[in-house]
Amino acid sequence: MAAVNSSSISLKRLKRDTDNDHYFQAYSDLGVHEDMVRDFVRTNTYRKAIEEYSKYFKNKVVLDVGAGTCILSIFCAKAGARKVYAVEASDIVYQAKKVIEENSFQHVITTFHSKIEDIILPEKVDIIVSEWMGYFLLFENMLSSVIYARDHWLQEGGIILPGQAKIHVCAISADTLLEEKLNFWDSTAKLYGVKMSSLAPQARQSFLKEVQVEQLQPEQILSFSQTVYMVDCYTATLNTIKAFRAPFCLKFIGDGKLAGLGAWFDVTFWHREFLSDETTKPLTLSTSPERSPTHWSQTLFYFDELIDVYQDETLSGELQVQLNSQKPRFVDVFILAELNNWKLEKSFTLKSFY
Repeated sequence: MAAVNSSSISLKRLKRDTDNDHYFQAYSDLGVHEDMVRDFVRTNTYRKAIEEYSKYFKNKVVLDVGAGTCILSIFCAKAGARKVYAVEASDIVYQAKKVIEENSFQHVITTFHSKIEDIILPEKVDIIVSEWMGYFLLFENMLSSVIYARDHWLQEGGIILPGQAKIHVCAISADTLLEEKLNFWDSTAKLYGVKMSSLAPQARQSFLKEVQVEQLQPEQILSFSQTVYMVDCYTATLNTIKAFRAPFCLKFIGDGKLAGLGAWFDVTFWHREFLSDETTKPLTLSTSPERSPTHWSQTLFYFDELIDVYQDETLSGELQVQLNSQKPRFVDVFILAELNNWKLEKSFTLKSFY
């Protein structure tokens, strides 16, 4: 297949794949990209990493996978890249071309209106840059496209930014949103003079079966956190991200009522060459509740009941995670948990907004 540019690629492949069609349509909305660019922790950490490693970008060829508005591509061009190939499957690429021209980098950055899996680049690249992370790290399954780009287009010994990612979990207590959701239908008699408590069980069931994306408050954290999964972008395969089991053992830091598990991720910008370079320090982008908030917040898995827990007790169990077989951009999470005589088995699916 010949190399293509943003004005020539056909959308026929996308229209045959309804799931991807809806996915990329959603990312054509500028508001989605505003949320990401407005996230200062996210965007500025990428900028700082590219600036920190600018000597590795000088006169190099860069591939930006899922380039969106191309702000990361522009960071790379500013760092001295000879050429940047910005690959973006959604129609936001047309707006991105305006941004590239506005910053006078049209001679450096070439856009491709396509999935990375559907194009042939004019040459191999020295560096892959991508902001591929979704909720719970793996939601939307964009990492598979980075792996494809690495296997097909990265020079041997090339750099991937970020190069490593980790998922962390901790035990959490209930928050005001949970309490509001669970108690609302009991409050209508006082508010309006109409009893509606009969709806409370259904409302509770509906809320608790869904994964929640919220900002955890410090007082909600009931246990020490634990790293349960790590992915190395230099060695990961499609099989290693398709499914995994992650055992956990969480020690409570105080007494409270256990409501569920909270999860977040970190990504680190690193390459083995950085380890021997005293002037280069790997940077980390963290979505921890103990760090500055990001648009990812944290991913919360609420159990079906509140459990009394006490300091120094441990909650043990396992996360069984896999990409959804019908919609591989969704993520299925099955939780096994045990505490004294209490046991839990519960399934969740991280579903998309599209």
